[in-house]
Amino acid sequence: METHEKQSPSDSPPSYPPWVMLENPCEHKIEGSTVDLNTLVASHTSTGLPIRVALPFAAPPSALQREHVLTDEATGFLHRGKEEFVVAELKMVKVGAGSKDDYSLLNIGMAKTSPKEAELLIFHSGGNIWRVTRPLISNCDGVDEQHLLSSWTTFRVFPVVGDKQLCWVDLYRGLIFSDVFDEIPELRYVPLPVVVEEEDPHSHSSERDSYVVTCGAAGSTVKFVHIFPRCCCGDAGISRCWRPHHAYTIKTWTLRMTDDVLWEMDGIVDATEQFHMHRTLVMI
Repeated sequence: METHEKQSPSDSPPSYPPWVMLENPCEHKIEGSTVDLNTLVASHTSTGLPIRVALPFAAPPSALQREHVLTDEATGFLHRGKEEFVVAELKMVKVGAGSKDDYSLLNIGMAKTSPKEAELLIFHSGGNIWRVTRPLISNCDGVDEQHLLSSWTTFRVFPVVGDKQLCWVDLYRGLIFSDVFDEIPELRYVPLPVVVEEEDPHSHSSERDSYVVTCGAAGSTVKFVHIFPRCCCGDAGISRCWRPHHAYTIKTWTLRMTDDVLWEMDGIVDATEQFHMHRTLVMI
């Protein structure tokens, strides 16, 4: 029978947590760790060889010590000068995520209903470390902020204002700007110039509205483009008449990056104008 040296009371942890996190990968021994003999179990393999397994307890890791994979859609790159740069990812997380309270919420089934907040994961070339900040979002007057945070999906991110800020785009909800070079970066929300209804992802209709957010060279201009089908009378909406079949209208807005960030509609083109231009060019 195998015997093990009894662990002294001072070496044993004061209490055992109700949950544990296993390090990934966990197939090798962590140098410098101390095995808790109270967790040691002994048995034999299928070939009769003895095998023993024990767990070393360590302090819970911080948020930055956990494994995290950056997403292409929500991660932006911003440079200043020849060598200074910032990598930043914006995501929406549960309030208190990463704390002990967060796991308690999971245990009692409240994770899906817990409120959310914005989180920036930032790497600055000067500091050579990743840091997490959870700034408040400004300019949300008249907006259900919790609904915005819980439903937000980043489609793309690009630099704006001469590589001074990053802009995260949700094609259904708006834009979020941040100067990630700031010591304490802030987030600023800008709604879209029109109300955009979220489309059914299973719908493949060619007659639904289309929306695009574009950025000019060096982030100088941010534009919103709305393409929608129209009826023969000129009103927006799908028509079943043969005359306006495949007729559509294009509207464009430019975002004025001043103290009061505002959308300004600066263009409207009808499909009939494009068809007329095309026929004129063909005849020439």
